[in-house]
Amino acid sequence: MDYPKSHGTKRLADPITAKNYPLPCETKPTWHQYDDTIVANISLEHLGAGSIVVPSCSMIEPNLAYKISLFDSGDRWELPSIPIQKDIPEKAHGDERVSTHVDCFHIHKTLHSPVLEYRINMSEKPKTYLISCSWRPLVLDPQKITKPHTNVLCQQPPAISQHQDGGEIGPRICSPTSLCMVLQSYGKNIDLLSISADCYDPVTELYGIWPKAIHTAGKNGHLGSIETFIDWRKAIILVEAVYPIITSIRFKSGELQGTPMKSSAGHLIVVHGISESKIKVHDPGASDKSEVNRTYSAAEFSQAWLSYRGVAYVVLP
Repeated sequence: MDYPKSHGTKRLADPITAKNYPLPCETKPTWHQYDDTIVANISLEHLGAGSIVVPSCSMIEPNLAYKISLFDSGDRWELPSIPIQKDIPEKAHGDERVSTHVDCFHIHKTLHSPVLEYRINMSEKPKTYLISCSWRPLVLDPQKITKPHTNVLCQQPPAISQHQDGGEIGPRICSPTSLCMVLQSYGKNIDLLSISADCYDPVTELYGIWPKAIHTAGKNGHLGSIETFIDWRKAIILVEAVYPIITSIRFKSGELQGTPMKSSAGHLIVVHGISESKIKVHDPGASDKSEVNRTYSAAEFSQAWLSYRGVAYVVLP
């Protein structure tokens, strides 16, 4: 079946990245130069009420800094700059149409001509980049969530336990631990604490901000994208193309059998195998790295991942 209009992704990439990335990318963005800032825009047809909008910006640039804004009908909403440079409210802020969160927008009333603006602190247009905007309903009807329809595997990443290898910050670093496993699977010789330090945001005191993970991947030589999913089709394409994906899941007690955690309001794990009945993962929440590699029920995992937000990080080799 076709994707509903309420879901989609637009990506801008340089020609080489567009050729290598297994999901469609546009290769001719219009760049605008303003002194030491370049700007690229992504125009959307509409964004329905109840949507989540997840933008990302990735470049092989150690000092990359940028701000993303959403425009519609003369109104403007801004996400915190990356790196975050000023205090932000503890709770989401915005108005009756849109609320801004630390790494995404929530749409409360339909936007008819929205535009995403990516304002990047660079004096000339980048040579290597992957810029994206992905959107979907924030919440999906559990009855409409489907299991995978085929079997695919990619190379199993090295196993890292956030608790065994993370020291005092171990309980807080599922996102950098997952990122570290993927980077090591690509041959990157880097340790968990170094990745965690790069992912840490001193303003929010968080390690799990989605764009910070992509920012850290870029500092280490790998482009990335934050994608939203409503089913397994894009995930199957990515894993089949040997891209493990870092999924954001949430579940209550008893909803995901075999997990090292009783419940979670937000946990990042690496998916490296997909079948109609089972999902093969590296779960950094295991107490020991010998227990990181796990297999979850496809039906239960689909609900834990896709019912709310349906977000994953994708890091390119």
